[in-house]
Amino acid sequence: KFIFAWRDGGSASVGKAAVGTVSGSDSISFGTAVQFENGGADTYKIAYDTSNDKVVICFRDYGDSDKIKAIVGTVSGTSISFGTAVYTDMMCNTGVDHLDICFDSNSNKIIICTRKTNASANQLGVVVGTVSGTSISFGSVVEGSTAAIMYPKCTFDSNVNKVVFSYRLGSSGVGYAVVGTVSGTSMTFGTAAAFPSNATMQGQDICFDPASNNFFIWFCRQNNSNHATLLKGAVSGTGVAWADSGGSGAYNTQTNTSYHADNNRWSITPVYSGKLAAITAYSSNGYSKILIFSTQTGVANFSNLHKNFLGFAEDAISDGNTGTIKLDGNVVGNQSGLTAGLTYHVEDDGTLDNNWDASDVGLLALSATTGLIRRRD
Repeated sequence: KFIFAWRDGGSASVGKAAVGTVSGSDSISFGTAVQFENGGADTYKIAYDTSNDKVVICFRDYGDSDKIKAIVGTVSGTSISFGTAVYTDMMCNTGVDHLDICFDSNSNKIIICTRKTNASANQLGVVVGTVSGTSISFGSVVEGSTAAIMYPKCTFDSNVNKVVFSYRLGSSGVGYAVVGTVSGTSMTFGTAAAFPSNATMQGQDICFDPASNNFFIWFCRQNNSNHATLLKGAVSGTGVAWADSGGSGAYNTQTNTSYHADNNRWSITPVYSGKLAAITAYSSNGYSKILIFSTQTGVANFSNLHKNFLGFAEDAISDGNTGTIKLDGNVVGNQSGLTAGLTYHVEDDGTLDNNWDASDVGLLALSATTGLIRRRD
């Protein structure tokens, strides 16, 4: 089952939800739509509380002073029923697109974040919620930034039991990520990390990939022609470690056109092991585009100090067949993208990287396609 929530513009803009059921590979049916909010609300976000088998919908109630509220839903068959909406003590009067929710399965808590416009204006506001029956209660609001932000999103890293938040810094437009740790009904934060090369962003979304234990931020890169860009990172302690040490390898960029800047046009989620589905829209015509990204990498089988490294196979060798392996001191061809004079080492997944170390194995590039094989003694 899955839950779909929306604002019914044809019925006084009330909030409604329905239970969807997937049948086969190409069919979806819905139960009866149920009203859970009386109107004047937008930006609905949903999380599933696996501990209590409940869904939680958070939303901005612009008919009630822009309060951020949450309500608990209970699914029964193809129907859903709701408790009473609860105020989170956060407000957001700067329009849609500044709200998100996720579930922390380690602490069994609901996490809601927004661009908080009450109290410390426009900072990253976060509350930790506890579901009990058909209701939810919240701890005190905590602030995850010291400056104004926009477009906050969150995801739970089940590998290290941390929550990762991403957002746009209001003053500069640079993207940031920060790690949060739940403690009871509160949260503490590590040091926020700017996107590599201070990339500026507009719309964005974030997800955690359990196959690679990395989080991925899918965003509109403002200072690169609004290209759709995927950024890879991981939690390190209470901080953020960008892929490729923050180098160009941290990014996967779609350079064919510019994309929509609105935050509600960006979404990314794991769909099955090692695969992410990302959606956005073209800026020219608003048409949507869906991309599938693979996050899986090879598994290292190097022994201690790379003693079991033999060399390179210049040609592809099918499983079960024989072939030639060129050993240390030989020249190997059929490479690509090398820079003559640089020394490359073999990564654990079999790819080449030019950060050579004395203990590494790899090759010295002679041209863009050939290299002299080297290994440690």
